[in-house]
Amino acid sequence: NPIRESKAKRKIIRAGRRGGKTVIAATICVDKFLEGLRPLYATPTSDQLETWWFEVKRALAEPIDAGIFKKNETEHTIEREGTKNHIKGKTAWNADMLRGDYSDFLVLDEYQLMNEDTWEVVGAPMLLDNDGDAMFIYTPPSLHSRSVSKALSPQWSQIVTLSGLLSISFSMFSS
Repeated sequence: NPIRESKAKRKIIRAGRRGGKTVIAATICVDKFLEGLRPLYATPTSDQLETWWFEVKRALAEPIDAGIFKKNETEHTIEREGTKNHIKGKTAWNADMLRGDYSDFLVLDEYQLMNEDTWEVVGAPMLLDNDGDAMFIYTPPSLHSRSVSKALSPQWSQIVTLSGLLSISFSMFSS
């Protein structure tokens, strides 16, 4: 999968509804967790969080059942006890919802629904001290929608669609 294999520090995934965005996010978060990192998945909707959480639990079911990892259903976390290694999912629609967390790999799913300061006020600084990576996922507006979308902004960095197309413009990440 080109998204999983990409070494880009910042990935942006644009795909339509039912395009598998949340499932690929869960898969990549599990990969990062198994590498010893601390992935943090954030989305503004509880439905998306539950989809992600279902996929993560399914992928890690065997080591959870064997007692290798400890699962917390309330906090949507799975951790390797005695270490700082854990995977976490949460709802977040603004910067304040991300405050206090730590991550090596941050996923902002349904980013078009989040407050625009979520990334620059908390997301980017969260990753600075450990040179962490980020993935932004969004659904473009439908042809029938007149809503404002970040999909139309010229500031987007890298767009990797599920079909593997790539477009790069680094202006989003320059200050």
